[in-house]
Amino acid sequence: MPAQSWKLISHFWGLKAPHFESQFVIVASSFSSFLYLGACYGYFAKRERNKIGKIQS
Repeated sequence: MPAQSWKLISHFWGLKAPHFESQFVIVASSFSSFLYLGACYGYFAKRERNKIGKIQS
């Protein structure tokens, strides 16, 4: 999910929910997008390392 849509969602929650809840939504959404980016980065880094390993051997 792009960051822009997370901003829209968290803004919407901020309007509908109390302040604490909107803060929680922002934290949860940023945390999940961070995890997603980390997983993607780990996958690509592993693939690159495998390529380098094959070239060297």
